[in-house]
Amino acid sequence: MKLFGSHKTRSRSASMQLSINAIVILVLAMAILGLGLGIVKGISAKKDTLLDFDVPLDQTADATNPIANIDENWDMRQGKELQVGASFYNSLTSTCLSPGAEVNVSCDDATGTFTYLQKPQPVKTGEPGMVKARITANDFTPGSYACSFQIVCEKDDVDVMIESETIFIDMI
Repeated sequence: MKLFGSHKTRSRSASMQLSINAIVILVLAMAILGLGLGIVKGISAKKDTLLDFDVPLDQTADATNPIANIDENWDMRQGKELQVGASFYNSLTSTCLSPGAEVNVSCDDATGTFTYLQKPQPVKTGEPGMVKARITANDFTPGSYACSFQIVCEKDDVDVMIESETIFIDMI
């Protein structure tokens, strides 16, 4: 007379159940990992597409014309983005590779600030490069400002100016 059933039968069904549970957990883990990777890829791709706009290249910057294709008169609205692009010539004695060249705008007589969405562009010494940025004006008093459009390169945690040009901003 068997009171508890066959020992071999219980062992096989228990191991089968354990295998099924392991497979289900593995499939769920892979699905969650794939979802997480997709979200991260989507976020990083969105930033790159935000800077995917055309910059008319009427002329290429060189040693005699260090910043080209920059509009010298800007009309800006508080909190609204302005797309800016320019070609420039790297006149520094060192290469600007990591992180690369970036845009900086400063207005001496203004109390407001600018925020930037940009991707640094590596450029070697003595070669032309291009920068693109979306610039937003914050907390400016409406009026006209003479400002400096700068292309800078970070060297040892200090921004070194590659080139600069005066621009005029009408803040609306």
